[in-house]
Amino acid sequence: MTIRDAIEWFQSSFSRELATTLAGTPFSQDIVAAIAYQETGYIWRPLVEKMLAKRDVLRLCVGDTLDADRGRRAFPATKAKCLAHPQGAALFAVARKALVDMAQQVAGYSNAVKNADKFCHGFGIFQYDIQFFLDDPDFFLKELWCDAAECFKRLLAELFAAKKRMGWASKPVLTAAEQVFIAIAYNKGTADLSKGLKQGHRNDEGKFYGELVSAYFDIARSIPDDPGTANGGGPALNIARAEPFVPLPAKKAAPPYPGRLIKKDSDDRASVRLIQQRLQDLGFTQPARNGVEPLGADGDFGANTEAAVELFQARHTDAHGAPLDIDGTVGSDTWGALFGAGTVPKSDGAPAASGILAAVLDVASKEVGVLEEPPGSNGGRRVEEYQRTVGVAKGDAWCVAFVFWCFKQAAADLGVMNPMANECRTGGVLDLWNRARRAAKVKTITTGAALDNPGVLRPGMVFIIETGGGRGHTGIVSRIVGNRLETIEGNTNDGGSREGIGVFRRNGRTVDSINRGFIDFGG
Repeated sequence: MTIRDAIEWFQSSFSRELATTLAGTPFSQDIVAAIAYQETGYIWRPLVEKMLAKRDVLRLCVGDTLDADRGRRAFPATKAKCLAHPQGAALFAVARKALVDMAQQVAGYSNAVKNADKFCHGFGIFQYDIQFFLDDPDFFLKELWCDAAECFKRLLAELFAAKKRMGWASKPVLTAAEQVFIAIAYNKGTADLSKGLKQGHRNDEGKFYGELVSAYFDIARSIPDDPGTANGGGPALNIARAEPFVPLPAKKAAPPYPGRLIKKDSDDRASVRLIQQRLQDLGFTQPARNGVEPLGADGDFGANTEAAVELFQARHTDAHGAPLDIDGTVGSDTWGALFGAGTVPKSDGAPAASGILAAVLDVASKEVGVLEEPPGSNGGRRVEEYQRTVGVAKGDAWCVAFVFWCFKQAAADLGVMNPMANECRTGGVLDLWNRARRAAKVKTITTGAALDNPGVLRPGMVFIIETGGGRGHTGIVSRIVGNRLETIEGNTNDGGSREGIGVFRRNGRTVDSINRGFIDFGG
């Protein structure tokens, strides 16, 4: 199920509740669908794939197990704070059961449930926070989050409050951009128009709430109100994303990605002409004296081609079902969406280019499943073994320590020197990046260079993400398919949340989410 499929399921499954709740308001069904997917899509999308009943999907839409020691401040920050309330025992019983039930179906929570003090703080498809228990106890104690209408009613109240905070209380109609900024204010309290979409919660892949909601909103808007028509959508919207949307001419193979970013004023006229012809075949147009005409295919990447690419990106997903970045440039993801997934570089079946990198991947793969003891402690027998290799203490973040430990073990197995040992032994993510860039025999690749040509990446490389405040995250790349990465990481979880509890294999990262770059210790 692609993101588009999931959003379409949401819109069709709750069409009655959406129509009733939103009638006479300035909010569209599309922005509600975008918020729903951003808040809990990672929970309900796999539940829908399992063919669970709609009410069961709603019942299991719970999450957020952060406690006070991990940054939570709102009521109730801990189990003890919850139980101190006059109705706290009943609330804890409901919130604990919600976690137990959800963890049986949703990957990433099975270990959190082992901690008897853990319970859910977010309820319903829009994650109505448990802090509202103080004024709205029935929603939690009577499990009203299982009722879509109750969830929509509360969301609408919060959207109107955010609209007022934005100074738009009297606006009877909202533009698409204004609805996105209200969604940002819904997430973070306020939204600054001058800062664009890079506002709200920032996930560990570097994407801001505003960027994600905007992308999901574009997908929702591209779905026709009547699935049998192209209203509100465009050509080819209902075709499977893994293949070209319109067949290429007979006996003509899909062109491979040229290995570089194609953008406005590009001098690669042959590639530009291929893009233009493809967009023309898909029905894209350009302004003409008496209206519009088919997009020109002259090899000149000008304003008309850039606008057509942006519109294509807004209407379509990549080969994995994820939103395309709407930037008017054609990198490997957009090329794959235009011409097919088989046209972009991938590492399938190719061994790591170096003995040490292959050995590192073998070591790291065997560590998948190692967990902190207890979860959330940054400790445990195996975790502390990782930490000791770089001299960090129990309780400290350990993603770099895991990477170093894997290289150390691999080097020992091969009887060679650990390429990280001398110049790159550190427990700090950004310190590792800085050391690697200075090291004589270590190659670093910036995100920009990797986006231009994912073919420069290879399994066994180390990725570096900066998350702000001098902090970051790292792991090992195990597979590359175009812009999509499979990775093995320590101090994370398989859902990618802020609660890193072990070593997991992840499939959700993209090249452009690695905002610092990649390190090649393979020589």
